[in-house]
Amino acid sequence: MPLALSPSPKEQNILTETPVNALSPTTTTPFIPVDFLSQTSIRAAASALIALSPKIDILINNAGVMGIHEYTLSADGIEAQFAINHLGHFLLTNLLLSASLFTASSRIISISSEGHIFAPVQLPSPPMPLTKNTALTSINFGANGENYDPWKAYGQSKSSNILFARSLAKKLASRDIQAFSLHPGMIFGTGLAVNLVEPDWDVILSVFEDVGRKRPGIKNLEEGLSTIVFAALDEGIAGEFLLFLLSFWRPLERRG
Repeated sequence: MPLALSPSPKEQNILTETPVNALSPTTTTPFIPVDFLSQTSIRAAASALIALSPKIDILINNAGVMGIHEYTLSADGIEAQFAINHLGHFLLTNLLLSASLFTASSRIISISSEGHIFAPVQLPSPPMPLTKNTALTSINFGANGENYDPWKAYGQSKSSNILFARSLAKKLASRDIQAFSLHPGMIFGTGLAVNLVEPDWDVILSVFEDVGRKRPGIKNLEEGLSTIVFAALDEGIAGEFLLFLLSFWRPLERRG
């Protein structure tokens, strides 16, 4: 039984408009609302999911935002991009693991991004000790966000997706549960870039050029989804690795 967790009724409408029932008339797709800026909401959504399903074959952690220009905190005091893109998935996944919903051959897919090159996780630098408070201050770009950079914040969250998947893969290997992170490609039309303004595209391209990486290509929605479906279903992949599939892409040029 497919389950969808989303903060938006729009996604609920999409589920009812897709041909799932045409392909499988007995299949239902319950919708569970969740706000990834609230750990209380995430815990409630996890409880609802646990009540609905005795097991999970595939979990796809796909909620995401990008390039929020105004410094924003979650309800729990966490920088918004880190809270939505990583910490919410981290909490949800661990709540479901604690409920023993995953079994042998289950897969946990974390949607990362090639944008991880924008920044690593922002941890305190020596000689500052690593404590809960110092880590939170670093992740939040200062006590009041005085060091905030929207692209470093995005990069931090996407780097965290990769590290989370690698950690899960190691810890769950003995239970035959697989975990992967992946870059689906730069896909227009998903709403991810809703916060971007025209100069942001120059920032994105310059970062890739500065580190000697090929300019990111673009995909349509179907091409981007193919990467996720491959990671979720293909029986030929195994082990612990970051999965990049860039077989379908078109160059992204500077705008303007």
